[in-house]
Amino acid sequence: MRETVFAFLIAATLPVSFGCSSREAQQSLDAGSSDAGASDAGSASMDAGRQDAGADSGPADASVPSDAGAPLDASATVDGATIDASATDFTVEIIDPVVYGNCFGAVGDPLLVFWTARVVGAAGETIYTSQAKLTVTSSITEEQDLVVDVDEFVVPVSGSIEQMQRKTSGTPSVPICTYCDMTVGGSLSMTFTSSGGASHTVTQDVGSIGCVF
Repeated sequence: MRETVFAFLIAATLPVSFGCSSREAQQSLDAGSSDAGASDAGSASMDAGRQDAGADSGPADASVPSDAGAPLDASATVDGATIDASATDFTVEIIDPVVYGNCFGAVGDPLLVFWTARVVGAAGETIYTSQAKLTVTSSITEEQDLVVDVDEFVVPVSGSIEQMQRKTSGTPSVPICTYCDMTVGGSLSMTFTSSGGASHTVTQDVGSIGCVF
């Protein structure tokens, strides 16, 4: 009888004991699974954060050009000529020179001289004619220092001008009328200086010098 009761007690307690173990194991598994999910979610969030942080804190693209060190363009093209706005230099040439002797009832200096000075550059500055000399070449060579009617002029903002000039007097006097039956040539030499400090001397052949009677 005692064996039967004991066996009954054992049989009655086993399902309860194993049943409790099964629920506890399930709860443990569920808890573990929940913890693992939370861990995975945390990991994913951390990875995403690291990726975002890497994107925000990564080095700037060095290939993008910067305007900070770009040189300024100080030149401009005006009427087909390139003018350097940062400099006061200029170019000058003597064009269309005309030289002849007015030998018809000449009184005083019969040597007449006309020309045009073409200046490019030195926009807005004043150009001074600081020296003008005419060389006459025939059987002998003679030089005459010229006084010019327009000995200074202003270059417009366009940076280009053609200024007509002429001799008003010259020294020493050249007896050009005594050379009229000879082959006479010559050259005109002039020095131009800008108010900016640049200076250029140019010499232009004037061709044959004739006479008017």
